[in-house]
Amino acid sequence: MSKVFEVLKRLDDAKVHYFIGRYRPDTIDITATVVGERVEISVFDDDHVEVSRFSATRTFWTKTFWTKS
Repeated sequence: MSKVFEVLKRLDDAKVHYFIGRYRPDTIDITATVVGERVEISVFDDDHVEVSRFSATRTFWTKTFWTKS
């Protein structure tokens, strides 16, 4: 299963609302919303995933997840 579908399945299973967009040629972007925060997930064409999390307290973090080949 591709990383995009893995991410979407996890969001669906958790019943999290999200939007899918494509703003760069090498990524598919998913913006998920939960109470008090927004999560931006970018899945790159080489299958690595970057997650940025923004909370209502104005703090955020970004993490990169690499997949094993």
